[in-house]
Formats: sequence, structure tokens, C-alpha cells
Amino acid sequence: MSSRSSALIYEERPVFFDAAGAQLFGMLTLPSRIAPGSPAVVMLPGGAWMPGSHRGSFFATMARRLAGLGVPTLRVDYHGVGESSGHVSHYNIRDLFVDDVVGATGVLRELGFEDVMLVATCFGARTALAAGSLSSVRAMALLAPPLLDYSVEEGLRESSVATHVRKGLRFSVLRGLANPRNRRAYAKVIRAKLDNLRQRGADSTVSRGFLRDLSAVAERDVPVLLAYGEDDEYYTDLVRARDGRLGRLIAQAAGRIEVATCPGRLHGFAWFPAQEFAIDTVCTWIGRIVEPVGVPNVDPVDAADHGLPTPPG
Repeated sequence: MSSRSSALIYEERPVFFDAAGAQLFGMLTLPSRIAPGSPAVVMLPGGAWMPGSHRGSFFATMARRLAGLGVPTLRVDYHGVGESSGHVSHYNIRDLFVDDVVGATGVLRELGFEDVMLVATCFGARTALAAGSLSSVRAMALLAPPLLDYSVEEGLRESSVATHVRKGLRFSVLRGLANPRNRRAYAKVIRAKLDNLRQRGADSTVSRGFLRDLSAVAERDVPVLLAYGEDDEYYTDLVRARDGRLGRLIAQAAGRIEVATCPGRLHGFAWFPAQEFAIDTVCTWIGRIVEPVGVPNVDPVDAADHGLPTPPG
């Protein structure tokens, strides 16, 4: 399928590629003119939900906006999700889908793109961060990445105290506290979290795994964008964590790790202003890394050089 973007024509076509014993599906958006030396962008969604490129076709909209800069993109369905084969039984930040990223970078390499940038959200953002050691990764934009390590099933137990308090004030929870057994269980969780806070201070809201992976990326001088909504539960963790090791790591990175925020909630992209903020912020950030095709004295690379037909003019 080909279509006209604001300034360029782009083509979208499905691709299949192997990863960890499964055949994964992706949608490639390839502009008719590619910015010289531009890496391709791999887009990774969150976990534990039905695929749809986010509400309002968020990733599809971003991909087409990036096509206007001459930047190709690949939107990926994880193994066991959407049109991909395989099976997924759980989403756990201790068991990230790095092999899926390796497969995506491999198919892009076959098309002539040696370098990639990763744009990812939530579980996908932690997967991208864990894949930051891949030599082909040139930059990454992480949207609402969790700082703590937990599976979907364990999220209530291992998320932050602030998260427990907000969830505890819901009517359904308050009603359940009439049961003595529920009261004891909830009190046990709060005591454990408070003990953890006393022991670790600011570092209690960020996992060692997050710090390890971010440190490894920073050591490779890979630019990182962290984006949150000010009402995101993970942003509360970030604010506290910046008083500890995370804050020192960001300072030592000397501008290579940027933090962007918007009012309200970004995580989940449930409202249009959050989608617009994320798309504008990511596209502007990527535009500073690559040289858009619209600038003077740049000879754009033809899409046909990457093994795909140039869309008709």
C-alpha cells in the first residue's frame, strides 16, 4: 500500500521474519526518499493487551509522521501476538522479549539498514532497554517505562507504595476491607513496602535491572529519551529515584539521557493529547539525530536501494 504523507510518498507492506523459533509479523513503513545514513526505527508495543498499534493507531500515525522525515519504521507484533506465530503465557519484566528485537534488527539488516533506533512503550520500553547492548542500536525513545521489575500478575505486590495507596482508595478495595482477611493481606503489603523504603531510600523505586541496562546503554553513548505523563504511576517512581543512583546516572550521561513529561497520563495513550505529545516529542527528538530529507544539499537515498519498489509518483 502506498500513500502520500505531508511531503513524501511512503509505502507500507507486511513482512515476516524469524525470531526465537517463531515467525513474527511486522508492518514496514518505507518513505520514497530515505534520509542519508538514517537508521530504521523498530516500534515495540506494551504487553498484556490485544494488538492495534495503540488507541487511535498511535504507532501507525507516528510511523507515517517519521516517513515525512525520511525515516523508515517497522512496527512489530511480539511472538504469540497478533499475526505472529508462537505462544506467550505471561509478560514479565524479568523475562523480556529481546529475541524479538534481534529478529527485527535482522530483517532490517537484510533490507540494508545496519543501524536501528527503538521506540517502545511500557513492557516494550524495558525490552528495548535490555536490547541496548546490540551493536546496531543507535538510539532509543522509551515511553512510560516501568522502573520496577514485575510481571502483570505481580504488579500489585511489587509496584510502589504510591501505587498501592491510589489503588487502595478505590471503592471496590475499600469495600473489600470489611473482610478481616483482606485487611490483614493489605496491611502486610504496605508494611513490606515501607520496610523496603526505609532500607533503600530513593533507590527503592527503581530496580537494579533498570539501572544496569540504562548504565550499559549510557556507556555506549546511545541517546535515550524517557517520556512520562505527570499522572503516570511510573513517573512517581522516577521523581523519587532521581534523588538516588538514577539521578546520578542521568547527570553523568551529560545530556545523552533526556526526560520529557506532559500533564496528565501518558501510559496507555488513552487520550488524544497524550498521543500527540508522544508523537511530536519522539519525532522532534529523532529529527535531531537524523538529517531530514527536506534539508538543502542532501541527496536522498531511493527506497529501491533497500530492496523494495519505489511507490509511484
